[in-house]
Amino acid sequence: MRTYVLVHGGGHGGWCYQRVARILRSRGHEVYTPTMTGLGERAHLLSPAIDLNMQITDVVKALEFEDLRNVILVGHSLGGVIVLRYLQHQDYSAIARQMQKTEHQVRALAHKGLKQLRTLLVPASDGFRKADLR
Repeated sequence: MRTYVLVHGGGHGGWCYQRVARILRSRGHEVYTPTMTGLGERAHLLSPAIDLNMQITDVVKALEFEDLRNVILVGHSLGGVIVLRYLQHQDYSAIARQMQKTEHQVRALAHKGLKQLRTLLVPASDGFRKADLR
């Protein structure tokens, strides 16, 4: 089975993926839905010091502390930017290959009405491209 890390967009928190996470878990997958600093249930931490780099660090720390490897990172809106920046600063070749292999699985989930899964970054010859999941 696979391990998914679902990264939410601005104005949301990890909770916005509850329905998607339930479906993926019912299919035997592990699912993590971290909330970025300053957003969602962590909005009370919002300050001028919160920036994109801190939210990328949120993803890095979630992966590190949960001891996650070979995960499928899915980002929606701001989460897509966070995932892309994370991949740009890491050795992302294994993650990128995994994302490409599972694009059709995520696309199938999206067609079943899971509109929260709209953005998936897949490898392209010149970097990454967004896969349309509608």
